[in-house]
Amino acid sequence: MRIGRNNFINIKGNNEQIDFQKWIAFIETHKDYFIWYEDTEEGKEVLKNIDEIPEDFKSRVSYSLSKTNAYCTKKLSKNFGDCIVKYAINEVSVSLEKKITKPIAEILLEMADYLEAKIIIDEKNEFVSLEQLE
Repeated sequence: MRIGRNNFINIKGNNEQIDFQKWIAFIETHKDYFIWYEDTEEGKEVLKNIDEIPEDFKSRVSYSLSKTNAYCTKKLSKNFGDCIVKYAINEVSVSLEKKITKPIAEILLEMADYLEAKIIIDEKNEFVSLEQLE
């Protein structure tokens, strides 16, 4: 299996919903691998200027600053934007800028297990082990 930039990667809850508090706990206990968007330089700048954002966009921006978006740290990738995980009620979506690496795959598998969820690639293939990677 090849997993990369053009794939749709979703971590879907076995019970159709991923617990938000468990999501936060996972990211908080893996701070060496993830940084909240609001803790990045860009996120801090957006937060500082939140009052200047048009009302039509403010709720969407506020949502992204509420522990819903996490970026991979340098421990997982060269650039923090190479891997972004985003929480939604029924899934966590994963955005990759390059082909998945073994360290990213390992932490995503750990995340899915912790969240009692499955990693689904392109809405049809389940990713369950590193042995599946090409």
